Parts: sequence; C-alpha cells; structure tokens
Amino acid sequence: MTSMSLAVTDGLTITRRNLIKVKRVPDLIVFATLSPIMFVLLFRYVFGGAINVPGEVSYAEFLLPGIFAQTVIFGSTITGASLGDDLQKGLIDRFRSLPIAHSAVRSRYRVSPMSTSSYPACSPRPSPSAP
Repeated sequence: MTSMSLAVTDGLTITRRNLIKVKRVPDLIVFATLSPIMFVLLFRYVFGGAINVPGEVSYAEFLLPGIFAQTVIFGSTITGASLGDDLQKGLIDRFRSLPIAHSAVRSRYRVSPMSTSSYPACSPRPSPSAP
C-alpha cells in the first residue's frame, strides 16, 4: 500500500472512533438536528411578523442563510470543545505516539463533524414560506 492510502485508512479509522462517540452520546445528533428547526420556527413564526423587510424581498430570504451560518458556527464550537477535551485528556499525545499518519488526527476533526452535521440536512424540515 502507498503512503497516501495508509493515511486515508488511518484517517477513516480515527473518524470512525469519533462517530462511535456520537452514537454513544445521542445528544450531539439531537442538538444538531433540532436546533436549526427550532430557530427557523422561532424566528419565522414567532418573530417574523415583528420584523418588516422593505421592498419585495421576503423575510425568509434573509432568515435561512442566517440560520445556516449559525448552525455552522455552533457545529464548529462543538468541534473545538471536542478538540480541547481530547487535548486535556492526552488523547492527541497518544495518537502521536502511534505509528499512524499525522494527517489522520487532523482529519478526524474535519470529516467527523461534516458527517455529523450532514444528518440534519437529510432530515425533513418545515417550509419557511408557509403562512
């Protein structure tokens, strides 16, 4: 096997370890799924009538990109907290002592949050343009 294929295999193995953690702590999936839905419902239906947007533009056209950006930022804070927790517990030092590619440890913090946050994108959401 080439060094590139070994690095990809090592990265997938460490990413799999992190996804098992998500399976054992379902709060992460619940938060990633329910928070965007909750914010869309809250800002569209509860506060939507209080905000007047001038012109022909709908309030939902401003709302949905903002909720998307907010969801990405919240997901990155969870990733940062996970990284800090792993550094504090010494997990990163243990990974560095193993005969694996150094890029595999970094890929854990890139691939795993993408797969976790792609789950809410596949779940059904209420239509923001409904009255």
